[in-house]
Amino acid sequence: MAEQIKRRFKPSMREKKRYLVLLADIYALRNALNDFEKREWKIIEEGRGKVLLRLNLRHLNKFKEILAQKGISCIGISGTIKRAKQKFWNFKGKV
Repeated sequence: MAEQIKRRFKPSMREKKRYLVLLADIYALRNALNDFEKREWKIIEEGRGKVLLRLNLRHLNKFKEILAQKGISCIGISGTIKRAKQKFWNFKGKV
């Protein structure tokens, strides 16, 4: 039998991801995101009353609208996990 070759998409064809740092309780966030499919978002880290959320770039505006309606504030958005943590995870202030 011929081996199957695992091919990867080119970087230009992959879905772009963004990382949001939110001031929210994990349970409130999950309830707010019930309308979206689970594959569109993923909780990366939680703690200190903050949540690091990964989502597809094309859904960013819809997510922000729904979160604002539910009273969940977004501290910041970044393209990488490392930069999101550096800039927004230690944020102490009002949004």
